[in-house]
Amino acid sequence: MEASKTRAPHPLSAKEKAALALAITWVAGFVDAVGYLLLSHIYTANMSGNSVSVGLHAALLNWSEVAREGWPVLMFVAGLVFCALIHETGKRAGIVATSSITFALEAALLAAFIPLSLAHLHGGQVQTQSASLFYLIVALRRIRIALRLSPRQKSAQALALMTGSWIAFVAGAASGAVLNSKWHSECLLPPVCLLLILAVLDIFHPIAVSWAKHVE
Repeated sequence: MEASKTRAPHPLSAKEKAALALAITWVAGFVDAVGYLLLSHIYTANMSGNSVSVGLHAALLNWSEVAREGWPVLMFVAGLVFCALIHETGKRAGIVATSSITFALEAALLAAFIPLSLAHLHGGQVQTQSASLFYLIVALRRIRIALRLSPRQKSAQALALMTGSWIAFVAGAASGAVLNSKWHSECLLPPVCLLLILAVLDIFHPIAVSWAKHVE
């Protein structure tokens, strides 16, 4: 029998991985800024601020604030576990483009957040009398899939990527703040579109191939 002619996935180049990392970082900064403005100063992309707040409120025995600030941290952990399950299940099933699934899920969660938050928007912030509803809205922002790349880069390249990532994060935060002042939660449409584009690109150039190449 003839050998299979199925074309092997083409791994991402160093430049493509850097561009991907910057794009994801921009989305993280954008989402974090919008979440901070809309959700009563709760960070939904990075957990350091929320973690410090949990410790401070725990010391003050303010358990309602501990729950409020700790919820996005819990959702962060849930997102990481869910992400790992998707990639591991895809690997066992022979599915290479698993990142397209995670990007699409993240876009869907952000898209679901838009109408739900608009329905409870008052004075530029999401306000609701139902604690469970507020936690649901926060969860839609926090259970977003974080994809981490670990390419072995030279020190100069790593420094450039770290610097670029910081700039991308700040630029995303600034973009989110500016657009939020005009469009409120509808400003999340640009990152939703970017995530969907990344999901489509992953189908043709699977990110998991490049990731596995450096961790196995």
